[in-house]
Amino acid sequence: MPAPPAPAPPLRIIVADDQATVREGLVALLGMLPDIDVVGAAANGEEALRIAADTQPDAILLDLHMPVLDGIDTTRQLTAEHPDIAVVVLTTYDADSILAALQTVDPQLYDAARVDGASEVQTFLRVALPLAKPVVALVFFFSFVADWNNFFLPLFMLNGEKSFPVILGLYDWNLQVTQSQDMTNLVITGSLLSIVPLALFVVSLQRYWRNGVLVGSSR
Repeated sequence: MPAPPAPAPPLRIIVADDQATVREGLVALLGMLPDIDVVGAAANGEEALRIAADTQPDAILLDLHMPVLDGIDTTRQLTAEHPDIAVVVLTTYDADSILAALQTVDPQLYDAARVDGASEVQTFLRVALPLAKPVVALVFFFSFVADWNNFFLPLFMLNGEKSFPVILGLYDWNLQVTQSQDMTNLVITGSLLSIVPLALFVVSLQRYWRNGVLVGSSR
C-alpha cells in the first residue's frame, strides 16, 4: 500500500498595507489558517521589499495605495528582483473616481437643468450620470473583477466545497493535481471557463469606454 503523500509546506506570505487596522486584521485572520504562515507585515512598499528580500516568501498581499513606495512601483521591483514571489493586489475601488468624474462636468449644464425646472435628483440622473457612464462602467468592471477573483474572503467565510466560488474551487482542485492526473484537465477547463464572464463584461462595457475616449478627445 503506497504511503500517503507528505503534507505540503505552509504558504509563506507577507502582508503590505499602510492601514494598520487592515494590516493587523489580515495578519490575525491568516494566522488562524494552518496552511498559511505570515512571515512579515509592512506599512509601505520599501518595507515590503526589504522583508521580501530577507524572508523570500511565496506570495505577498500588496495594497496599491501606500506611502513612500506605492503598490505599482513595488510590484515592478518585486517582479524584477524576485520573480518567484506571487503578488496578490489588495485594493478597493470606491466612489472617489466617480465623484472626480462628476466634478469635471461643466457647471453650466447643472445650472441649465435647474433653470429648466429639474430637481437635484433629475439633474443627477439626466445630466451628470450619463456623462459619467465611462467612469461608472470602469469602476463597476474593476469591482466585479475584484469580487470574481476574491480568494481570501470566501476562504475565511465559507465552509465546504459546495459553497466555494470558482477561484477557490480551482485552487482546491489544483492541490489535488499531484494525487490524480485527471484533475489536470478539470483545472485547465475550469480556468478557461472562469474567464468567460470577464470577457463578456469587457465586450459589453467597451462601448462606454470608447464613448468616453471620444468625448475626451473632442473637448
